[in-house]
Amino acid sequence: MNKSLESSKSHPLVKLLSENYYASPEGIIEEAKKVTGFENHFDKDAGNWEKFTLGEHTETVLRMFDETYADVLPAKLLPIMRLIILTHDLGKPEAAQEGKKNEQKGFNLKEGSRFLNELGIENNLKELILGIIGQGQEITSDVFVKKNKKSNELRQYSRELLDKIKKVGSGSLEGEEMAIYFMSFMLQNSDSGAYTDYAVTRRRGGLWFRNYPSFNESLKTNSLDRRGAFLKE
Repeated sequence: MNKSLESSKSHPLVKLLSENYYASPEGIIEEAKKVTGFENHFDKDAGNWEKFTLGEHTETVLRMFDETYADVLPAKLLPIMRLIILTHDLGKPEAAQEGKKNEQKGFNLKEGSRFLNELGIENNLKELILGIIGQGQEITSDVFVKKNKKSNELRQYSRELLDKIKKVGSGSLEGEEMAIYFMSFMLQNSDSGAYTDYAVTRRRGGLWFRNYPSFNESLKTNSLDRRGAFLKE
């Protein structure tokens, strides 16, 4: 996957993600705001009752990912995961504005595709990212938040997505299949964690605050300082 990102390194955002594993969530969002066609996109209302902008919410998700996974994930996957997080909610503002929040997945895929095209992401990696932020996140929500599906359905989807990308049929490599499974899980975990009081959000003007505990029952933390949060089994 990291090799698929090499051809896009000429774009400043991809270069930042690929060459600076310590890039801050704030710095990543500021660079994302410079992507052609998305200059004002991250300042739009994300449609939540908290009145977060898309940039504020996405920065919080990036921070939850850093707190929970960045020190245990293979370093070469960090740029991919951060690109997935940057892309996962790009359709939120349009869906909210049109009163179609229940159709947000379609808006996310449309805006996500436009964003990845602008970055020059190659097709296989683009299909992987769109698969994870689309059906992948929908299944992980059903499994780990709503508790109305079994995790083997996410495993099956991971296999199907890998087959679609690599055209490998039943001979798909289990390690790569499980990478997709866990990347889908990490996205859902970090996104859900942004709606707990384990998360902190930086708002315009430099103000920081702990978030409302909307999803606290779905997550737990293992640290005394309440940094990082994990979906309960």
